[in-house]
Amino acid sequence: MRWLRHAGATAAWVGSVLVGLAALIGAAPRDDEGESGLAVPAGFESFEHLVGGWKGTEVPTADRRKGVQVQVNWSWLFDKGKVVGMILTVQGSKFLKEGKLTYDPATKTYWLEAKDADGRAARFKGGIDAAGKTLSLVRDGTDASGQDQQVVIRVLSDNTIRHLIYLDTKSPRVTRFRRHAELGLTREGESFAANAEASRPRCIVTGGAATMTVSYQGRSYPVCCTGCQAEFQENPEKYLKKAAAMAPADLVKEPSSASRPTRSGSGGEFDDLVNADAKAKSSSTNVRNKTGDAEKPAHVEAEDQSERDRLDARAQSAYRVAQALERAGNRKGACDAYRRLLEDFPGTAAAALARQRLDTLRD
Repeated sequence: MRWLRHAGATAAWVGSVLVGLAALIGAAPRDDEGESGLAVPAGFESFEHLVGGWKGTEVPTADRRKGVQVQVNWSWLFDKGKVVGMILTVQGSKFLKEGKLTYDPATKTYWLEAKDADGRAARFKGGIDAAGKTLSLVRDGTDASGQDQQVVIRVLSDNTIRHLIYLDTKSPRVTRFRRHAELGLTREGESFAANAEASRPRCIVTGGAATMTVSYQGRSYPVCCTGCQAEFQENPEKYLKKAAAMAPADLVKEPSSASRPTRSGSGGEFDDLVNADAKAKSSSTNVRNKTGDAEKPAHVEAEDQSERDRLDARAQSAYRVAQALERAGNRKGACDAYRRLLEDFPGTAAAALARQRLDTLRD
Protein backbone atom coordinates (compact mmCIF):
# COMPACT_ATOMS: atom_id res chain seq x y z
CA MET A 1 0.00 0.00 0.00
CA ARG A 2 3.00 2.30 0.65
CA TRP A 3 4.08 2.10 -2.98
CA LEU A 4 0.53 2.84 -4.08
CA ARG A 5 0.42 6.01 -1.94
CA HIS A 6 3.84 7.01 -3.31
CA ALA A 7 2.65 6.49 -6.91
CA GLY A 8 -0.44 8.58 -6.23
CA ALA A 9 1.64 11.42 -4.80
CA THR A 10 3.98 11.29 -7.77
CA ALA A 11 1.08 11.43 -10.22
CA ALA A 12 -0.36 14.42 -8.37
CA TRP A 13 3.01 16.21 -8.53
CA VAL A 14 3.37 15.51 -12.26
CA GLY A 15 -0.18 16.73 -12.83
CA SER A 16 0.50 19.98 -10.98
CA VAL A 17 3.66 20.53 -13.03
CA LEU A 18 1.78 20.00 -16.30
CA VAL A 19 -0.96 22.39 -15.19
CA GLY A 20 1.70 24.99 -14.33
CA LEU A 21 3.39 24.56 -17.70
CA ALA A 22 0.07 24.90 -19.48
CA ALA A 23 -0.64 28.09 -17.56
CA LEU A 24 2.77 29.50 -18.45
CA ILE A 25 2.29 28.64 -22.12
CA GLY A 26 -1.18 30.14 -22.14
CA ALA A 27 0.11 33.31 -20.47
CA ALA A 28 3.00 33.73 -22.89
CA PRO A 29 2.57 36.74 -25.12
CA ARG A 30 1.69 35.90 -28.68
CA ASP A 31 0.58 37.67 -31.77
CA ASP A 32 -2.71 36.16 -32.90
CA GLU A 33 -2.33 37.68 -36.30
CA GLY A 34 1.36 36.93 -36.67
CA GLU A 35 2.42 37.70 -40.20
CA SER A 36 -0.88 36.57 -41.65
CA GLY A 37 -2.37 40.04 -41.23
CA LEU A 38 0.60 41.58 -43.03
CA ALA A 39 1.46 39.04 -45.68
CA VAL A 40 0.34 39.12 -49.27
CA PRO A 41 -2.73 36.84 -49.52
CA ALA A 42 -2.72 33.63 -51.52
CA GLY A 43 -3.13 34.21 -55.22
CA PHE A 44 -1.49 37.64 -55.26
CA GLU A 45 2.17 36.68 -54.98
CA SER A 46 2.75 37.37 -58.68
CA PHE A 47 1.15 40.82 -58.46
CA GLU A 48 2.73 42.20 -55.29
CA HIS A 49 5.14 44.43 -57.20
CA LEU A 50 2.30 46.09 -59.14
CA VAL A 51 1.42 48.24 -56.12
CA GLY A 52 2.09 51.90 -56.90
CA GLY A 53 1.78 54.33 -59.80
CA TRP A 54 2.31 53.48 -63.48
CA LYS A 55 2.19 55.35 -66.77
CA GLY A 56 2.00 54.24 -70.36
CA THR A 57 0.21 54.34 -73.69
CA GLU A 58 -3.02 52.57 -74.57
CA VAL A 59 -2.92 51.57 -78.24
CA PRO A 60 -5.92 50.25 -80.23
CA THR A 61 -4.82 47.47 -82.55
CA ALA A 62 -7.12 48.75 -85.31
CA ASP A 63 -5.14 52.01 -85.58
CA ARG A 64 -1.91 52.27 -83.62
CA ARG A 65 -1.64 55.97 -84.44
CA LYS A 66 -4.50 56.70 -82.05
CA GLY A 67 -2.75 55.81 -78.80
CA VAL A 68 -3.66 57.71 -75.61
CA GLN A 69 -1.61 58.40 -72.49
CA VAL A 70 -2.83 56.48 -69.45
CA GLN A 71 -2.01 56.51 -65.74
CA VAL A 72 -2.66 53.47 -63.55
CA ASN A 73 -2.50 52.99 -59.81
CA TRP A 74 -2.62 49.68 -57.92
CA SER A 75 -3.17 49.59 -54.16
CA TRP A 76 -4.00 46.95 -51.56
CA LEU A 77 -7.59 46.41 -50.43
CA PHE A 78 -7.97 45.82 -46.68
CA ASP A 79 -10.74 44.28 -44.60
CA LYS A 80 -10.41 44.23 -40.82
CA GLY A 81 -6.67 44.80 -40.99
CA LYS A 82 -5.94 42.10 -43.56
CA VAL A 83 -5.15 42.34 -47.25
CA VAL A 84 -8.05 40.82 -49.21
CA GLY A 85 -7.41 42.08 -52.73
CA MET A 86 -6.23 44.94 -54.89
CA ILE A 87 -7.76 48.23 -56.05
CA LEU A 88 -7.07 49.38 -59.62
CA THR A 89 -7.68 52.96 -60.79
CA VAL A 90 -7.13 54.03 -64.39
CA GLN A 91 -7.03 57.53 -65.84
CA GLY A 92 -7.22 58.22 -69.56
CA SER A 93 -8.22 54.74 -70.73
CA LYS A 94 -10.96 54.32 -73.31
CA PHE A 95 -12.11 50.96 -71.97
CA LEU A 96 -11.41 50.72 -68.23
CA LYS A 97 -11.91 53.16 -65.36
CA GLU A 98 -11.44 51.23 -62.12
CA GLY A 99 -11.67 47.77 -60.61
CA LYS A 100 -11.44 45.63 -57.48
CA LEU A 101 -9.48 42.40 -57.90
CA THR A 102 -10.13 39.54 -55.45
CA TYR A 103 -9.33 35.83 -55.31
CA ASP A 104 -11.27 32.79 -54.10
CA PRO A 105 -8.72 30.14 -53.02
CA ALA A 106 -11.43 27.48 -52.73
CA THR A 107 -12.23 27.62 -56.46
CA LYS A 108 -8.92 29.23 -57.52
CA THR A 109 -10.92 31.93 -59.27
CA TYR A 110 -10.08 35.60 -59.66
CA TRP A 111 -12.83 38.24 -59.78
CA LEU A 112 -12.56 41.76 -61.15
CA GLU A 113 -15.44 44.05 -60.23
CA ALA A 114 -14.84 46.90 -62.66
CA LYS A 115 -16.28 49.97 -64.33
CA ASP A 116 -15.66 50.74 -67.96
CA ALA A 117 -14.68 54.19 -69.26
CA ASP A 118 -18.37 55.23 -69.34
CA GLY A 119 -18.95 54.17 -65.74
CA ARG A 120 -20.91 51.00 -66.54
CA ALA A 121 -20.38 48.11 -64.14
CA ALA A 122 -18.66 45.02 -65.48
CA ARG A 123 -17.75 41.75 -63.75
CA PHE A 124 -14.89 39.58 -64.95
CA LYS A 125 -13.73 36.18 -63.74
CA GLY A 126 -10.90 33.84 -64.67
CA GLY A 127 -7.60 32.32 -63.67
CA ILE A 128 -3.85 32.58 -63.95
CA ASP A 129 -1.54 30.47 -66.10
CA ALA A 130 0.80 27.80 -64.71
CA ALA A 131 3.77 30.18 -64.78
CA GLY A 132 1.90 32.68 -62.59
CA LYS A 133 2.51 35.49 -65.09
CA THR A 134 -0.69 35.92 -67.11
CA LEU A 135 -4.12 36.52 -65.57
CA SER A 136 -7.04 36.15 -68.03
CA LEU A 137 -10.47 37.42 -66.97
CA VAL A 138 -13.63 37.02 -69.08
CA ARG A 139 -16.58 39.36 -68.67
CA ASP A 140 -19.92 38.05 -67.45
CA GLY A 141 -22.31 38.91 -70.27
CA THR A 142 -21.46 41.26 -73.13
CA ASP A 143 -20.51 44.91 -73.43
CA ALA A 144 -22.81 47.67 -74.74
CA SER A 145 -22.09 46.67 -78.34
CA GLY A 146 -22.91 43.00 -77.72
CA GLN A 147 -19.30 41.82 -77.74
CA ASP A 148 -17.65 39.40 -75.34
CA GLN A 149 -14.70 40.93 -73.49
CA GLN A 150 -11.55 39.62 -71.87
CA VAL A 151 -9.04 41.54 -69.75
CA VAL A 152 -5.51 40.11 -69.63
CA ILE A 153 -2.97 41.27 -67.04
CA ARG A 154 0.54 40.11 -67.78
CA VAL A 155 3.56 40.56 -65.51
CA LEU A 156 7.04 40.27 -67.01
CA SER A 157 9.66 37.85 -65.68
CA ASP A 158 12.44 39.48 -63.62
CA ASN A 159 11.08 42.93 -64.43
CA THR A 160 9.31 44.88 -61.69
CA ILE A 161 9.04 48.16 -63.58
CA ARG A 162 6.95 46.95 -66.52
CA HIS A 163 3.64 45.17 -66.96
CA LEU A 164 0.96 44.87 -69.65
CA ILE A 165 -2.84 45.02 -69.75
CA TYR A 166 -4.75 43.80 -72.80
CA LEU A 167 -8.40 44.09 -73.80
CA ASP A 168 -9.62 41.30 -76.09
CA THR A 169 -13.04 41.10 -77.75
CA LYS A 170 -15.05 38.69 -79.90
CA SER A 171 -18.50 38.03 -81.17
CA PRO A 172 -20.51 35.55 -79.04
CA ARG A 173 -20.64 33.30 -82.10
CA VAL A 174 -16.82 33.09 -82.28
CA THR A 175 -14.67 30.96 -80.00
CA ARG A 176 -11.38 32.89 -80.04
CA PHE A 177 -10.75 36.38 -78.69
CA ARG A 178 -8.92 38.99 -80.76
CA ARG A 179 -6.79 41.79 -79.37
CA HIS A 180 -8.68 45.08 -79.26
CA ALA A 181 -6.25 47.29 -77.34
CA GLU A 182 -3.00 46.94 -75.42
CA LEU A 183 -1.58 49.01 -72.61
CA GLY A 184 2.15 48.92 -71.85
CA LEU A 185 2.98 50.37 -68.44
CA THR A 186 6.20 51.57 -66.80
CA ARG A 187 6.51 52.36 -63.11
CA GLU A 188 6.44 56.11 -62.48
CA GLY A 189 9.87 57.60 -61.76
CA GLU A 190 11.85 54.76 -63.35
CA SER A 191 13.25 54.05 -66.80
CA PHE A 192 13.46 50.84 -68.81
CA ALA A 193 17.17 50.52 -67.99
CA ALA A 194 16.73 50.81 -64.22
CA ASN A 195 15.13 48.47 -61.73
CA ALA A 196 15.31 50.07 -58.31
CA GLU A 197 12.76 47.78 -56.62
CA ALA A 198 15.37 46.11 -54.41
CA SER A 199 16.84 49.44 -53.26
CA ARG A 200 13.56 50.81 -51.94
CA PRO A 201 12.55 50.76 -48.27
CA ARG A 202 9.99 48.08 -47.42
CA CYS A 203 6.37 48.84 -46.58
CA ILE A 204 5.79 48.34 -42.85
CA VAL A 205 2.28 47.00 -43.50
CA THR A 206 2.82 44.40 -46.25
CA GLY A 207 6.60 44.31 -46.69
CA GLY A 208 6.40 45.29 -50.36
CA ALA A 209 8.56 47.95 -52.03
CA ALA A 210 7.49 51.33 -50.64
CA THR A 211 6.45 54.23 -52.88
CA MET A 212 5.38 56.82 -50.26
CA THR A 213 5.45 57.49 -46.53
CA VAL A 214 3.02 57.97 -43.67
CA SER A 215 3.76 60.17 -40.63
CA TYR A 216 3.08 59.35 -36.99
CA GLN A 217 4.33 61.11 -33.85
CA GLY A 218 6.92 63.14 -35.76
CA ARG A 219 8.38 60.24 -37.71
CA SER A 220 7.83 58.85 -41.21
CA TYR A 221 7.37 55.21 -42.12
CA PRO A 222 7.46 53.73 -45.64
CA VAL A 223 4.30 52.28 -47.17
CA CYS A 224 3.65 50.92 -50.64
CA CYS A 225 0.25 52.41 -51.48
CA THR A 226 -2.68 54.51 -50.31
CA GLY A 227 -4.41 51.38 -49.05
CA CYS A 228 -1.53 50.66 -46.66
CA GLN A 229 -1.35 54.34 -45.78
CA ALA A 230 -5.01 54.32 -44.69
CA GLU A 231 -4.57 50.97 -42.89
CA PHE A 232 -1.64 52.34 -40.87
CA GLN A 233 -3.57 55.50 -39.95
CA GLU A 234 -6.52 53.46 -38.68
CA ASN A 235 -4.35 51.39 -36.31
CA PRO A 236 -0.79 52.78 -36.11
CA GLU A 237 0.19 51.01 -32.89
CA LYS A 238 -0.40 47.66 -34.58
CA TYR A 239 2.43 48.33 -37.02
CA LEU A 240 4.85 50.25 -34.81
CA LYS A 241 6.05 46.98 -33.32
CA LYS A 242 7.10 45.83 -36.76
CA ALA A 243 8.54 49.25 -37.58
CA ALA A 244 10.71 49.12 -34.46
CA ALA A 245 12.41 46.00 -35.81
CA MET A 246 13.23 47.59 -39.14
CA ALA A 247 16.74 48.76 -39.97
CA PRO A 248 17.27 52.52 -39.49
CA ALA A 249 17.90 52.87 -43.23
CA ASP A 250 14.36 51.67 -43.90
CA LEU A 251 12.86 54.59 -41.97
CA VAL A 252 12.69 58.18 -43.08
CA LYS A 253 13.27 61.10 -40.76
CA GLU A 254 10.30 63.46 -40.86
CA PRO A 255 10.98 67.20 -41.31
CA SER A 256 10.16 69.03 -38.08
CA SER A 257 7.57 71.24 -39.77
CA ALA A 258 5.61 68.32 -41.26
CA SER A 259 2.76 66.57 -39.53
CA ARG A 260 1.08 64.91 -42.48
CA PRO A 261 1.72 61.84 -44.63
CA THR A 262 4.39 62.50 -47.26
CA ARG A 263 3.73 61.28 -50.77
CA SER A 264 6.42 60.28 -53.23
CA GLY A 265 7.79 63.36 -54.93
CA SER A 266 6.85 65.86 -52.17
CA GLY A 267 10.32 66.10 -50.62
CA GLY A 268 12.51 64.25 -48.13
CA GLU A 269 15.19 61.57 -48.20
CA PHE A 270 12.67 58.92 -49.20
CA ASP A 271 12.03 60.64 -52.53
CA ASP A 272 15.69 60.28 -53.47
CA LEU A 273 15.02 56.56 -53.76
CA VAL A 274 11.74 56.62 -55.64
CA ASN A 275 11.96 59.71 -57.84
CA ALA A 276 15.60 60.66 -58.21
CA ASP A 277 15.38 61.62 -61.88
CA ALA A 278 12.50 64.06 -61.39
CA LYS A 279 14.17 65.59 -58.34
CA ALA A 280 17.41 66.12 -60.21
CA LYS A 281 15.61 67.91 -63.03
CA SER A 282 13.76 70.15 -60.58
CA SER A 283 17.00 71.00 -58.76
CA SER A 284 18.71 71.87 -62.03
CA THR A 285 15.86 74.19 -62.96
CA ASN A 286 16.00 75.95 -59.56
CA VAL A 287 19.72 76.63 -59.95
CA ARG A 288 19.15 78.32 -63.30
CA ASN A 289 16.29 80.41 -61.89
CA LYS A 290 18.54 81.86 -59.18
CA THR A 291 20.90 83.49 -61.67
CA GLY A 292 18.89 86.70 -61.64
CA ASP A 293 17.98 86.68 -65.33
CA ALA A 294 15.12 89.03 -66.10
CA GLU A 295 13.64 86.58 -68.57
CA LYS A 296 13.83 82.77 -68.50
CA PRO A 297 15.29 81.01 -71.54
CA ALA A 298 12.78 79.14 -73.68
CA HIS A 299 14.07 75.72 -72.59
CA VAL A 300 13.61 76.67 -68.92
CA GLU A 301 10.05 77.81 -69.61
CA ALA A 302 9.41 74.46 -71.31
CA GLU A 303 10.78 72.56 -68.31
CA ASP A 304 8.59 74.62 -65.94
CA GLN A 305 5.52 73.84 -68.03
CA SER A 306 6.46 70.18 -68.11
CA GLU A 307 6.77 70.17 -64.32
CA ARG A 308 3.34 71.79 -63.96
CA ASP A 309 1.88 69.17 -66.28
CA ARG A 310 3.43 66.41 -64.17
CA LEU A 311 1.99 67.91 -60.97
CA ASP A 312 -1.47 68.15 -62.56
CA ALA A 313 -1.25 64.53 -63.71
CA ARG A 314 -0.16 63.34 -60.26
CA ALA A 315 -2.94 65.37 -58.63
CA GLN A 316 -5.51 63.77 -60.91
CA SER A 317 -4.11 60.31 -60.13
CA ALA A 318 -4.32 61.05 -56.39
CA TYR A 319 -7.93 62.16 -56.84
CA ARG A 320 -8.83 58.90 -58.57
CA VAL A 321 -7.26 56.93 -55.72
CA ALA A 322 -9.32 58.91 -53.20
CA GLN A 323 -12.45 58.23 -55.24
CA ALA A 324 -11.71 54.51 -55.24
CA LEU A 325 -11.39 54.52 -51.44
CA GLU A 326 -14.69 56.38 -51.16
CA ARG A 327 -16.47 53.91 -53.44
CA ALA A 328 -15.01 51.01 -51.47
CA GLY A 329 -16.75 52.37 -48.35
CA ASN A 330 -13.53 53.53 -46.67
CA ARG A 331 -14.83 56.97 -45.68
CA LYS A 332 -11.94 57.80 -43.35
CA GLY A 333 -9.32 56.68 -45.85
CA ALA A 334 -11.01 58.71 -48.60
CA CYS A 335 -11.13 61.87 -46.46
CA ASP A 336 -7.46 61.44 -45.56
CA ALA A 337 -6.58 60.99 -49.24
CA TYR A 338 -8.54 64.11 -50.23
CA ARG A 339 -6.79 66.12 -47.50
CA ARG A 340 -3.36 64.91 -48.62
CA LEU A 341 -4.23 65.93 -52.17
CA LEU A 342 -5.12 69.45 -50.97
CA GLU A 343 -1.82 69.70 -49.10
CA ASP A 344 0.38 68.16 -51.79
CA PHE A 345 -1.16 69.73 -54.90
CA PRO A 346 -2.77 73.09 -53.95
CA GLY A 347 -4.10 75.20 -56.77
CA THR A 348 -4.78 72.27 -59.12
CA ALA A 349 -8.16 71.40 -60.58
CA ALA A 350 -8.06 68.07 -58.72
CA ALA A 351 -7.59 69.96 -55.43
CA ALA A 352 -10.77 71.94 -56.09
CA LEU A 353 -12.67 68.69 -56.68
CA ALA A 354 -11.15 67.18 -53.54
CA ARG A 355 -12.40 70.18 -51.52
CA GLN A 356 -15.92 69.61 -52.85
CA ARG A 357 -15.83 65.92 -51.93
CA LEU A 358 -14.59 66.73 -48.41
CA ASP A 359 -17.44 69.22 -47.94
CA THR A 360 -19.91 66.59 -49.14
CA LEU A 361 -18.53 63.85 -46.87
CA ARG A 362 -18.70 66.16 -43.84
CA ASP A 363 -22.42 66.80 -44.38
